[in-house]
Amino acid sequence: MKPRKRPPDVDFQLGSLHEVVGRDGVLVISLLSKPERFEHSAILLKQAGIWPTEFPAVESDCLQKEELDRVCPLHEDFLSISRTCHGKMGMGCRLTIEQAIAESHRRALAAAQQRASDWTAILEEDVVPVRPSRWNSAFEKAWKRVPDGVKIVRLSWCNFPDDHPGQTMGMDTFSDIGDFMLANWTGYYPEESGERIYDSGGCTGGYLVHRSIIPEIMKIFPCCCALDCCLQYDFFGRPVPAAGGGDEVPLGTQIMLSMDAWGSIDYAMNYTDWGLYQSGVMVQDSRNLPSTREDERQKKHLDRLQRPPMLNEGGPGPTVYVQT
Repeated sequence: MKPRKRPPDVDFQLGSLHEVVGRDGVLVISLLSKPERFEHSAILLKQAGIWPTEFPAVESDCLQKEELDRVCPLHEDFLSISRTCHGKMGMGCRLTIEQAIAESHRRALAAAQQRASDWTAILEEDVVPVRPSRWNSAFEKAWKRVPDGVKIVRLSWCNFPDDHPGQTMGMDTFSDIGDFMLANWTGYYPEESGERIYDSGGCTGGYLVHRSIIPEIMKIFPCCCALDCCLQYDFFGRPVPAAGGGDEVPLGTQIMLSMDAWGSIDYAMNYTDWGLYQSGVMVQDSRNLPSTREDERQKKHLDRLQRPPMLNEGGPGPTVYVQT
């Protein structure tokens, strides 16, 4: 599966992000069967000086079950789960669209590893820049503060405010550049006493990845929950020795910075219907285009209503992580 190149218009001025990733280095994972989704976000990306390269998303109906199971076994497949999920977070993907999302990102990462540029931006098709008119200049300034040794720069992530009752969400500022800032720790602080909790957050809407770290990311597959959950617990949250020795620390604090726009949570408060808080310099916008994941969840619900209930059939269970 290869990116579908769309040469920039003659009069288009490539922005500062392309100075990092190259001319064709912004891969937008997109369903080719629904081109309106790509075009919707592309309009705003271009306002920020970003020329998107369309990367074909995996369509779950077009792959065999075995292919999808290789990236994340389905929740009902107890045999595959017993062989795959020992020591990993989760008990399988709950929806085939979650499997397809994971496989789409896996393929995009594989493509990024083959590029000449060290850095590649990987975006999902419904992600838009925060304040497009100011984005290009703000990113240029922020990128100058990214030190050597950083392998992942997140452009978008999310949290559910009710996940940690009695605690306050926060981050450690590595560098404040005005419109944008860089954080080297995200998580929750206790309201009274106790240790703070590192939490990289969910969602995989947008990130910059250095090709040297991609082989390590690939080791998380097969995942045993949705991709953002898999990354959060089996990759970013994995304990590793601290730089210079000492106690173990989460891997994410060693290799990743999170790039956030001023007021991003308020900016995107009504962009989705799921009650999540979005942070970053890009956010998911499902106001006009519903999430493909939500489409499948609704379809599955309707299918269940239209057939007789089966003996001992359980409910779908809680879904904690949300992504497109």
